Amino acid sequence: MRVSHWLLGGILVCAVVPARAKEKTWVQVRSTHFTVVTDLGEKRGIEVARHCERMRAAFRLLMKQARTDDPVPLLIWALDGQKEVDDVLGSSKAKHTGLFLAGEDRNFILVDASGDPRRAVYHEYMHALLNANISSAVPTWFEEGFAEYFSTLQINAKATTLGLVPIGELRFLRENGKLMRLPDLFAVRQDSRLYNQNGPTQAMFYAESWLLVHYIFDHHLISRAEPLFFRVARGQGLSAALQAEFGVSAARLEADLLEYAKGEGFRYFSLPAVELPDEIAVVPLSGITMQALRADLQWHATTHHSKEEVAAYAEEMRSLLKQEPNNPTVLQHLASIPAGEESDQISAAKK
Repeated sequence: MRVSHWLLGGILVCAVVPARAKEKTWVQVRSTHFTVVTDLGEKRGIEVARHCERMRAAFRLLMKQARTDDPVPLLIWALDGQKEVDDVLGSSKAKHTGLFLAGEDRNFILVDASGDPRRAVYHEYMHALLNANISSAVPTWFEEGFAEYFSTLQINAKATTLGLVPIGELRFLRENGKLMRLPDLFAVRQDSRLYNQNGPTQAMFYAESWLLVHYIFDHHLISRAEPLFFRVARGQGLSAALQAEFGVSAARLEADLLEYAKGEGFRYFSLPAVELPDEIAVVPLSGITMQALRADLQWHATTHHSKEEVAAYAEEMRSLLKQEPNNPTVLQHLASIPAGEESDQISAAKK
């Protein structure tokens, strides 16, 4: 923000206006399967792209029949802190370390990459992989628990390790000494207050979601998870659905989970080392391109657009095109705008 110093009478005290903050330099990093935009420099952008390549390769090793190609283009934003994640999204919410935003024609990952970005990158990319592989409605606890389960990925020259324990979450569960009731856990949705409000209740939701998914993998129940979701979605009682698919009642599973959290025998997968493709290209992005990318992201973050909003968005893109004719990003976004109609955009933000 530019600030000038004035006397109350309007006389300029200091003719020197503090210099405008240095404009951020944005780059685009392309690896074989991923595109990253970042203002944290070329090195960090490459690091985030390679983390995603590692997770994609590891997921292919574990889930051999799973789809790892993105059904629609995926753009990853590697950002400078939690505040910038919210600022870029145009949200008033705070303290997002990462988000996955699913849309009909484009998907997005936003992640705080100001520190070590691995866990946040792995977590959000797992949302993208889950979104590509399961067409049915998946409960929020499973989405978050699944993402947390894979977020502890470790890779070295000799092995790939999946399903390691997130120490902070396990410690939280043990110190708390009790869990959410399973009906309450299963009832959490993406618009639930618990899911969207930072605090100990949200922390319990994430920790217990991870614990239940780890329990499912450890007890070889992962193939029964989707049938369980179908039963619950069709209105079958939770305890009966759990008995049919997992062989335990809700009360029995609650007791088992509490004991499971106290134990030491958490299994994990040890897989061969993964090979990464070497193709990396880095290009600087103009201010106009970044304005277009940001506007497109915020457009996709909203689920419904009126005719007036469609017209305003089209006008914004035409204005950017006047400033930088033939900008390919602006042209692409302009061409994808519905002409003269209301727009329904199915989007879901997952943290």
